[in-house]
Amino acid sequence: VVVLKTVQGHRVTAVWGARYELMKGSTLAVTIPGTNTAELGYLHVPTVVLVPLHRPEIIPLPGLIQWVGRIPRLGPVLKRRAVETYLRTHPYVALPNQWVGREIMPEYKGSFQAADVVCCLRALLGAPQRLESIRKQLAELAPTQDTASVMVELLIENLD
Repeated sequence: VVVLKTVQGHRVTAVWGARYELMKGSTLAVTIPGTNTAELGYLHVPTVVLVPLHRPEIIPLPGLIQWVGRIPRLGPVLKRRAVETYLRTHPYVALPNQWVGREIMPEYKGSFQAADVVCCLRALLGAPQRLESIRKQLAELAPTQDTASVMVELLIENLD
């Protein structure tokens, strides 16, 4: 555990291990896109998803475009265009937002400074009703049955 203290006296705790316990106890999370948005959504944790586009050519991507991005000179240009095209054609990057086709978890895409993110977080932390609304919307996405039972039922149905 590493605890950082800001000049204003705020504490930021970095923890390795106990990941889900930490998530469950969080008032607000900040993350980049990935399966972690699904995990945080499942735990009903309000989350701000950041997509920094200062240098889109260094964003890790699955598949062939990651390798194309390594071609000298041309690769970074192609990868940057691939990222821009993806973001134009896919309005949401957080998985819960993709599932419902609207923004539940706030997403910030583009070039921004740390101060911009801090302003956003302060605004959310100062709006408990907004945080509660996000929690409720995420809770509505949770499965009504335990996932293992659903999978077993689907397997049995498809085996017949």
